[in-house]
Amino acid sequence: MSRRKTQTTKAHAKSKMRKQIAAHVAALFPGCTAEFVGQQSRAKLVARTFGFRVKDQRGKYKSNIVWLDPASPGSVSLAWVEHAVS
Repeated sequence: MSRRKTQTTKAHAKSKMRKQIAAHVAALFPGCTAEFVGQQSRAKLVARTFGFRVKDQRGKYKSNIVWLDPASPGSVSLAWVEHAVS
């Protein structure tokens, strides 16, 4: 697979994962949203992970950052999000 196609596939997987997480957070925590964050500095070059945390309507965070690897197989389930945030 060419590099460009691989990058597009990874970007699509990451986008799909973000949509799933946002929907699960909205279902599990009414009135809250998922705020996505990325890695900074050298860590970004080592692993292509991203994270999220739950934020309420007033801007207070309800969880720590949960880091994910979009290259991991499978989808993000509702139960997984609930376990990861708690």
